[in-house]
Amino acid sequence: MKKDLTNLIKNEDAYQSNDFISERTASDYVAKYLISYITIELQNLPKDHWENTVKTWLKIIALAKSLQNNMQRSMFYQENKFDMVMEGILEDVIHTINGFQSINLLSKDFKPYELIKKSLELILKYQKHQEYQLFEEPFNYLCNIFNVKT
Repeated sequence: MKKDLTNLIKNEDAYQSNDFISERTASDYVAKYLISYITIELQNLPKDHWENTVKTWLKIIALAKSLQNNMQRSMFYQENKFDMVMEGILEDVIHTINGFQSINLLSKDFKPYELIKKSLELILKYQKHQEYQLFEEPFNYLCNIFNVKT
């Protein structure tokens, strides 16, 4: 092979993204994506479905954590007939996990709830819930169940 493919090799230890160069940039990212997805979903559901929805998000995070290998992910998505939306959500959660780990906000053996809790803490620390106008009631619900002081 005559083409150098070195730049295509992904090294988890060397992971870096402009989304995750500091706590502040991480707080922007999770406010725009992960926590925004969850609060939008909660906002559009009856409150008696919120607990199960949060449990589903914890399962999504656990699945994303287990799918770190690119080849494994592609095969998994095909075998399970994932649509583009679900694949995109999982890829975003994987990006968030890798980003948090790259700036030492999460350990390699983290529990799924820790990703949401740390995201909420960062959003509050940098007041991103106001900047990104996250739905107040679902956001406060998440803070309450993950024991994050508002």
